[in-house]
Amino acid sequence: MLSPGHVLRIIEEARPRAFYQGTVGGMRLIDRSLDEVLDKARGLGCVNAVDVVMPHERGWRRLEEALPLADVFHCNDREGAALTGEDDPLVASERILHKSVGLCLITMGPRGLVAANGETRLRMPAFKVDAMDPTGAGDAFCASVIGAILDSGMDREDLAHAPRNALRNILLDGAAARAACVSAPGATTAVSREAVDGLIAEQGDLVWKGAESL
Repeated sequence: MLSPGHVLRIIEEARPRAFYQGTVGGMRLIDRSLDEVLDKARGLGCVNAVDVVMPHERGWRRLEEALPLADVFHCNDREGAALTGEDDPLVASERILHKSVGLCLITMGPRGLVAANGETRLRMPAFKVDAMDPTGAGDAFCASVIGAILDSGMDREDLAHAPRNALRNILLDGAAARAACVSAPGATTAVSREAVDGLIAEQGDLVWKGAESL
């Protein structure tokens, strides 16, 4: 029940470098004004990141109109199929890119992820952990991706056209945070900078070596 007016006020007051709207499809009020909220954030210079959940009630409402305002879009493979009608995550990512999204990221659980923008198409394997609880995995992934984007200094144009190697740290950070999250019960129990860095140190080179350009 978070209201668009409240979010718009917070964006105006905080002037953040990035704006993240998660749970799209499950935000009864925000969903109807998603384009307005993202337009406001973009006007203030934010990098906009959007994350969806499987919708209820009227579906994703205004998502299609808002997609051109998303610099980063994340969903899982099941959500991508529901949104685009395409079971293949790569094809689904192409459909999403055609809506003028900058960088599309589709996670596939233990099968890794697909990343696509105007320059790059790749499939990257997952970090190997003993999975206990998937709660919060998508949020952990998005949080770490956003942090890595801000650390990189990339702007929206950079993201939309970044070559494969420029995305390395962003994708590894996100995937490692997701893996750390599922390794313990609860949404945040195992998610820490130390845990993410540890996974990258142990497996990052191998995971990136397994990334396949498509």
